[in-house]
Formats: sequence, structure tokens, C-alpha cells
Amino acid sequence: MHREIGALFAAQDGLITRRQALAHLSEGELQGLLGRRWGVALPGVYSQNPGGVSSRQRVRAALLYAGKTAMLSDTSGLHAHRVSFTPADHVIHVLVADSVQRRSRDFVVLRRTTRLPPPVFIRGLPVAPASRAVSEFVLRSADERSSFAVAAAAVQARKVQVAQLVEEAESGPARGRPRLVRTIESLRRGVRSLPERDFMQLADRSRDLPPLLYNCLLRLPDGSCFSPDALAPDAALIHETNSVTYHAPEDQGGADDLFEMTQARVDRLVTAGFTVLGNAPSRIRDRGDQVIGQFEECYLRAKGRGLPPGVTILRSGPDADSSDVALVSQAAS
Repeated sequence: MHREIGALFAAQDGLITRRQALAHLSEGELQGLLGRRWGVALPGVYSQNPGGVSSRQRVRAALLYAGKTAMLSDTSGLHAHRVSFTPADHVIHVLVADSVQRRSRDFVVLRRTTRLPPPVFIRGLPVAPASRAVSEFVLRSADERSSFAVAAAAVQARKVQVAQLVEEAESGPARGRPRLVRTIESLRRGVRSLPERDFMQLADRSRDLPPLLYNCLLRLPDGSCFSPDALAPDAALIHETNSVTYHAPEDQGGADDLFEMTQARVDRLVTAGFTVLGNAPSRIRDRGDQVIGQFEECYLRAKGRGLPPGVTILRSGPDADSSDVALVSQAAS
């Protein structure tokens, strides 16, 4: 084998394009290798081993098939960025320049764009920035709950800033934009998980509750700080989502760890003078009327009393960025 061809296989996960091969082989030599020593991963993309391709090779083959401008995006990009709650996908999503003539086929889905961002390289593969991968997924996905869970996870993990999603909503395609705008609006209000959004939507429909604060930052009388999931300040009333998935630290994951951590959080808040209600995500989702009914009852009993003595709101939400609120609100209307 030509040394140059061996170097290409080594650099490209055991794959080579037709154009690359013909730079070193005649058409006859190439045809002699196909099916005998080389396999076909995609049209015009050949594998060093005719016995099939690995998961990594599928991704590399999709990028080679799509050409030099290609980068992973949508769910493929999100998996590369390790964004939680990204659903499994049997296809490879690739973002390419508008000038690319290739079409989607087999396990490759191409999307052309006039706004091709500079890629980031993750484990040697070109990937769209996390904010673009999130927006591409939200714009395409018909499952708004799933798309919000992904977007919230990316923001919560600080892989994406809300302001970056605002820019995507402003500059991106119109198709799917209302869903992206609704996602941004929820994130701007402070919710950082799907169960928190479920609770916010219940609270928004209530005739008895005022606007709540989500993931604000409180300083307690002992000087420590705490960020409750939802707070009614005038009633010193807090709602917390009790979940291993959303609240347990990364180095702890069991039910016992969650119970101890949740109890410690509640104890600190009750000691400071708050009333705290907690519900599992499944109860918020499936028994929302009961959840919000209990919260309303507690609110009506305590409204007007204000925050406990010595408690200060340091920040009204999870971050201080408030730019472009008018832009997003206009787009939602």
C-alpha cells in the first residue's frame, strides 16, 4: 500500500475518500481493492476493513462524505459536547456550507446553512459550537419537552449562555423559531430543568399566585447562600424539585445521598423561617393540580408576611444577564 494512503487511513479512523484514493491509485487499482480489501462506508467513502464500520467510523464517514466544511451538529454535536438528556439518534447530523451539493442519504443528514460557524474540535472531530447544536436541535425537534430538557441541561452545565441562544433565535431560520423562543423565555425566567418548567407552567396558570422567582440567590441569616427552585418572596414560600437526576451531586447518585442532601437543604431553609414544599418530577408532571393546589394553600395562608428576618435576595435569577429580553419577548408575541 502507498505510504500516503496508509497515512490517510491512520489520520481518518481507517477511512479514505474516493478523491483521496485516486490521487495515489488508478481507477483499476481502486476497483480491485473495493470489495476485496476495502469496504464501502458511504458513496465515495471507503473503509480499510471490508467487515463493517464502528460507531466512530460512522461519524468520520459522515464528515468525509459531507466535505471540508462539515461539522457535527444537532444531536450528533450535542453528544460530542456531552450535553445531558440528548436523545439517542440513529443518524449523524452534519452542518455544511450552503454551497455544498451533497444530499442526505443512508445514515447521514445534511443541513446547509449560510451561517456556518467556526467548528470546535472534540476528540479530533469538527463540531458546531454547543449553542448552535442546541438551537439546531430545538428548531428541528417536535418534542418540546425533550428539546427544553436538553437546552436547560446545556445552560445549567455552562456549556451554553442564554444570550447565545437569543442570538441564534434572532439570526436563525424561521422554521421552529417559536419553539426556540419559548425555550429561551423559560430559561430567562430562571428555570434550569424540565421539572422546574413544569412547575412554572402550573404556577403561571394559577389565579392565586404572584410571579415567582426561579433559582434566585438568597443569603440566609447564618451568612450562607441558597438558590431555591421557586420562591414566593412575600410569603417566604419555597418549592423544591426532589430528584436524583436534577439535584444529586455528580459524585453521589443514590437515593440515600439524595434524601440526606434534600433534608439538609430543607432544614436550613426551615430554620431560617421559610415554608418549603418538595415534589418529585413525576408528581409535578402527573398530579400537577394537587401540587399547585397545596402550594396555593400555603401561599394564601402566609402571603404578606415577607421574607424572614435576616434573609436577603442577592440575585433574582440564576444569572445577571438581562440583555435582549425585549427582543425575545417581541419574537414570542
